[in-house]
Amino acid sequence: MTAASSLRSTTGPLRALLLGSTASGDPDGADVLGEVVDEAAARFGDATAYVAADGWLLSFAELARASDEVAAGLAAAGVGAGDVVALALPSIPEYVIAYAAAAKLGAVTAGVNARLTSHERAGVLATARPHLVVATPDLAPHPDALPAGADLVTIDVAGAPGDALAPVRVDGGAPRPLDADPDRPVAIVFTSGTTGQPKG
Repeated sequence: MTAASSLRSTTGPLRALLLGSTASGDPDGADVLGEVVDEAAARFGDATAYVAADGWLLSFAELARASDEVAAGLAAAGVGAGDVVALALPSIPEYVIAYAAAAKLGAVTAGVNARLTSHERAGVLATARPHLVVATPDLAPHPDALPAGADLVTIDVAGAPGDALAPVRVDGGAPRPLDADPDRPVAIVFTSGTTGQPKG
């Protein structure tokens, strides 16, 4: 099974899991992840979509709104379809919001495991060749390890949950509509690196 066919085969079940059916009537699930987030918000609204480790709750409506605003900010920073956005973040709400935001632009998310060493994280970034890296200060790459042409946005997660993405968030903003493309990659997933450099 190719990566593209794997993506096609998982989009439909994800939609069914979140929405209970293929709401668009597309039996192949050829819709993009951003649409699934927005449709889940329309259907479930204030129901909980994400529970943070500290108990903070993010509703489907809040996720859709926040990911729209962050997508607008990412677009203003020059991120577009096919660009890689590396997320060097721990398991926090901002990761989920930024992931959905990148998907709404057709960008590709590369998660950078917070448990990797700085050398391993640099290797992941070198492989992913991101357009933009979003990182907490402790996970931000050393300037020498930032791939050529990549921009770095460091976020402070010490404040209120969800506020940390302010540097890449446009209040009230929304991305331009994205044409559905079942062959568009959504993520680069790296191995854990237990037997060598993480591979993606």
